[in-house]
Amino acid sequence: MAHHVFITHAVEDKKIAELVCENLERNGIKCWIAPRDVPYGMNFEEAIVDAISDSSLFILILSSYSNNSPHVKREIQNAFMGDAQTPILPFRVEDIKLNKALQYYLASTQWLDASTPPLESHLESLVMRVRAYLPKEADAEAAGTVEAEADGQRVETEALARQQAEAETLTRRNAEEAARKEAEAKAAREAEAKALAQQQAEARRLANEEAARKEAEAAAARKAEAEAARQRALPEQPDRRLWYIAGGGATLVLAAVIVAAVAYSSSPNSSSENVATTPTQANSPQLDQVSGGADDKNINAGVTSAPVNAEPNKRASPVPTPSTARPSPQQTATREEPKPTSTPTSTPTPTPTATPTPTPTATPPSHTNPGAMLNGKAISLPQPLYPTIARAAHASGTVVVQVVVDENGDVISAKAISGHPLLQAAAIKAAKQAKFSPTKLMGQAVKVTGVLQYKFTAPAP
Repeated sequence: MAHHVFITHAVEDKKIAELVCENLERNGIKCWIAPRDVPYGMNFEEAIVDAISDSSLFILILSSYSNNSPHVKREIQNAFMGDAQTPILPFRVEDIKLNKALQYYLASTQWLDASTPPLESHLESLVMRVRAYLPKEADAEAAGTVEAEADGQRVETEALARQQAEAETLTRRNAEEAARKEAEAKAAREAEAKALAQQQAEARRLANEEAARKEAEAAAARKAEAEAARQRALPEQPDRRLWYIAGGGATLVLAAVIVAAVAYSSSPNSSSENVATTPTQANSPQLDQVSGGADDKNINAGVTSAPVNAEPNKRASPVPTPSTARPSPQQTATREEPKPTSTPTSTPTPTPTATPTPTPTATPPSHTNPGAMLNGKAISLPQPLYPTIARAAHASGTVVVQVVVDENGDVISAKAISGHPLLQAAAIKAAKQAKFSPTKLMGQAVKVTGVLQYKFTAPAP
């Protein structure tokens, strides 16, 4: 038997019949109800007759509508036909009086009263009454069905719980992944913003440094231009620097010459005539750009002895008169007497008294060709490079560099003493690279001090 209970009802009581059917089936009691259980393609009346004969119980939804329904009456008649009559359980939902036809079939049948609302409160009693009508096999089957349904429901509940737990886990993981990605994106944005800020700060710093550098260059150019303008405004004056030879060697040589002259004049072998001895200038090449305090070759000294008396015993004492080398007429016509630029470090005083020290002189240096002023002393004289900033500022003029040359002819120190500020560094660098032949005094190499001149001519704009 495919079902346990056949439910009949009027069309107007369809909702009540469906509620009763749902409650019975929830408790494991299989129900047949039209039109839900009528097979497709089968005759409606035949399906109802077969369902009534196969059911263990006939439930009537008794109301005013079913009391007057001819279809309900015919279904009840079919329940009483045949050898195996189907018991009828009326489920009265209204307090009504049965019509004559229903009285014929149901007068002795006890019904279940559900006329007092709510209807749901009577459904449990209906389930208990139906179980009492069902045979043991059907009841066991219904109980098994209920248990199976309970197990299925439990399995379904567990599966649903697992699904919910998995869904919650997945949701939590998705939330954690989203939070992680958001944190990474935030960190990336912060790092990008920090890098951008650093780039902007570096760009501002470089821009400020570039602006400061340009401002410094502009200021230096303005200063150089002002200095050049000031130099151009001044009248040209020839450079009349003289090179002086300082040191004890020149003084000793001069003293030796004077003593020799006195001894000669006092000698018995000297002539009784008036003798005038005027020694010519010794070989004294002029060192225009490098002068030493101990170079005896740069001494221009002259000694003149006084006339001698006729009587040998009354010879007059010679009076030495030092002479000083003079510049050529062409030089004196164009230049004034130069002032010395270097001072001898030490000048020993000669022993003979009343002997004047000669005053050394030197030819003023040339303005046009610094190499020609060395008079054979320079072995190597590199030319200075014209600085870019000075070229941009159109700086020009002559730079005078004071140098100290050691015994080997190497420049051991250089210092600019005049000239444009933008040109002095280049002149000092070139002067330090110069090389000279050693200067000797009485056969020994000595240090000398002098100057070098470099003329810078600004290119035409």
